[in-house]
Formats: sequence, structure tokens, C-alpha cells
Amino acid sequence: MSSRLAKHRAHRDPRSFAQRARDACRFAKFATREILAAKFIPGPKKDLAPIGTRVEVMRTGGKPPPPNRYSTGTITRHEWDSDCRTWRVDVTLDQPAGTYYGQPVKGVLTNMYGIHVIGGPGRPFSTMTPTEIEQFDEQRRQQFWRNIDPRTRLTDPAVPRND
Repeated sequence: MSSRLAKHRAHRDPRSFAQRARDACRFAKFATREILAAKFIPGPKKDLAPIGTRVEVMRTGGKPPPPNRYSTGTITRHEWDSDCRTWRVDVTLDQPAGTYYGQPVKGVLTNMYGIHVIGGPGRPFSTMTPTEIEQFDEQRRQQFWRNIDPRTRLTDPAVPRND
């Protein structure tokens, strides 16, 4: 068998892919710890739900958003937002949640306030009405902007500016 064919087959082997994915996750965790330890970026103020955690996520935006205003999915990564100087989680959804400009929404990048860990403390979004979820989202959005790092020089886009 040619080495080219062997590489092609190895690439398609699900076990080798899974091993590569585990190695990549290990490296990403190691690199993140090193970057945080060197204080290049601040650590999260609140512990982030681990990658692979099942969550409910608010979906109040979109054109249109899903009728129930929440979806379920799995956290697939953590991300540092250098503009807002905060950590976010990326959630891959089980089912598309509404549309955005005609395209199905298959994932959400959100702050920790936008998710509820399934089986965790607090009231699940699945027990709230769409109106309650929108009110909760607005309260958390305002809280986010009150607590944003002043070094960003960002302001709440919903508040009119005086310049």
C-alpha cells in the first residue's frame, strides 16, 4: 500500500481522529493555563463550565429567534473576547435554533450568564416562559455592562450616547 493511501486511511480512521482531538484538547488546556499563569490575559471571574458539558442556552436574538427562546447543546470551546475583555463559551446546539438572515443557527457564542448547566443550580430556561427568558436576558445584559472592565472603554450599545 502506498504511503499516500495509508495517510488517507489513517486520516479517516475515527480512532486516530479521536486521539488527535484528545491531544488537541490537552494542548489547548495546557496552553491556556500557561497563558493565564503568565498573566497575558486575566482568568475568568467565574469558573467556566467544562467543555463537553450539556447546557441550555438562551436564544433571544435572531431573525427570528426560536419560539421558546432557549435551546440545548454542548459546550465545545472557551474563548477570550479581547474586545470586551471577558470569557465566552461556544455551544453547539442539538437542533438548529431559529434562523439568522435565513440560515439556521447551529451554535451560539455567549457569556456564562447565557447558559444554564443541565442539572445545575438555578432555574432552568426550560421552566421559563419566553417572556421570562427575555426579561432574564435583559437583566443579565445590563449587569454585564455595569461590570465590564473600564479599560475596554466600551459602553452599553442600548444606552444613548451624549457625544
